[in-house]
Amino acid sequence: AKVYREEIVPAVEEATKTAIKLVDAQRGLRDLQQELIVTNAELTKELEGQKRIAEDTTLDYQTRKTALEEVNRIQIQLAENVATQAKAEEDLLKLQISQEANYEKREELETQLAEKTAERINSELALQTVKQEADKVSRELETEEVARKTEINAILAQLDLDRIEDVFEKAREELRIEEESLIEQLRLKKASEDEIAKVEKAFTDKRK
Repeated sequence: AKVYREEIVPAVEEATKTAIKLVDAQRGLRDLQQELIVTNAELTKELEGQKRIAEDTTLDYQTRKTALEEVNRIQIQLAENVATQAKAEEDLLKLQISQEANYEKREELETQLAEKTAERINSELALQTVKQEADKVSRELETEEVARKTEINAILAQLDLDRIEDVFEKAREELRIEEESLIEQLRLKKASEDEIAKVEKAFTDKRK
């Protein structure tokens, strides 16, 4: 009776707890899979619509920027969903292995676990790639907009310059336009503040 109370009962209770965890994990994974099927379908549909807006060069910058931010958000969410499901499947296999007494079945489960672990790692890497690509595309759109504004400003500046008749005033204005154009180009190329300051000093010296 003492052995039963001290050894068998605790062992049975522990086995029962683990079995309950396994059932809960199976149910939780099933619920997660069902939820993600619907969620991912909705996200994919929304993604296609936002992509069309972001890629439409006839639209204004702010509209495209907003759409691109949504594209990035959705792509990251889809990648996170894949990683979340892979982690849940991995955790379930670990529980199943802890409950499986048959050697051959354990071996089979451990092989599945190794595959699922690799899948999770790949999904996490894919998530990082998606985030990096999102940042890259955002920078490209910003660069495109800066280039567009620079071109417009150059045209407007030239029109203002053509109206100036005084030779000395015109020379000063040409110098100012040249300086602003160079600084805009440097900012476009992500120049440091020190590098920009050197250009500003050079033009200041020219004016002396």
